[in-house]
Amino acid sequence: FSGEYHGTIETVENPICAFGRKNLDFGQGFYVTDIREQAVKWAVLIAQKRKEHPVINRYLLDRSCP
Repeated sequence: FSGEYHGTIETVENPICAFGRKNLDFGQGFYVTDIREQAVKWAVLIAQKRKEHPVINRYLLDRSCP
């Protein structure tokens, strides 16, 4: 299992890949990173723009599945 992070302004318990803009770097989807600092920077950036509090969501992914 590996830890993956998603920086935002809200708790996301059940990510849905069909949400999001289609014109992002890697297409539509729910983006995560294994670099906690990257998620923190993104959460802070979004929070400052929207005058909210940053939130870091952490997920444990089983990468052994095909």
